[in-house]
Amino acid sequence: MRSAKFQSFTRGGFSDSRTQLTFLGKVFFCQATDSGVNGSFGSKVVAPTVLEAEKEEAKTVLTLFLKKKGLCNAAASRTIKKSDHFIRHLVSRLHSVHKPRHLVEQELTTCDIRDALIPYLESLEKEYGNALVDVVESFPSPLAKEKAVEFLLDLRASNSDIPSIFSRSPQLCRSSLSENIIPAVALLESLGVEKKKWAKLIKVFPFVLRYSRQKVKTTVNFLYEMGLPTESVGKILAEFPQIIGFSVEDKLRPTACAEAFSHFRVLVLS
Repeated sequence: MRSAKFQSFTRGGFSDSRTQLTFLGKVFFCQATDSGVNGSFGSKVVAPTVLEAEKEEAKTVLTLFLKKKGLCNAAASRTIKKSDHFIRHLVSRLHSVHKPRHLVEQELTTCDIRDALIPYLESLEKEYGNALVDVVESFPSPLAKEKAVEFLLDLRASNSDIPSIFSRSPQLCRSSLSENIIPAVALLESLGVEKKKWAKLIKVFPFVLRYSRQKVKTTVNFLYEMGLPTESVGKILAEFPQIIGFSVEDKLRPTACAEAFSHFRVLVLS
């Protein structure tokens, strides 16, 4: 898995993001449909009981790996429930690594499975960093990420910034373009965020693409309450998008003093 095919995608190359992501999807598809995921390897059929046991072992290894990397029990459990295709892929990899033993029907031990899968998972983590969970859950097709990359490029995001954007906000891979991201962009533009600001905005604070319509409107209404004119709201959102993430009642309203007014007015007038 750690080959030159992947390094340009994961290490900031992105010389042709669309081509690389499409290629990546094909590689994932080939690997996921490789022998073993349906109970066979070449002409050798895996006994259902053995296959099920290997799946459970692979699931255990993946769960422990995710927890070791910082996921809490609940988060690791949610990821496992969404990762059936990836777990089948891990089983297929076991059959490939231990093909000679598999062909003579010699069952793998827990240590065999662990020793085969952990280095592979570590290599994936090194390649994908914080986006590993998204890769695992969306396997075998990274189409959601491919579409998100295309959309970010359309917003004039730099190729070199895209890996960092996904590393900081990997949830973008799972967000629906039509239901979440595109409406968020349209709403913010309707409130005055200029198109030319998007590249810098999503580089500094990519989370802005994930806020709901209601969350944005709540913040905007508060800005109006502060006395800011309509034409200034877009500039505030573009220069200080983090404000959308603050709770109006718990954070913004209690600190809405003269100093806060002054801070926002400086942004507007600068």
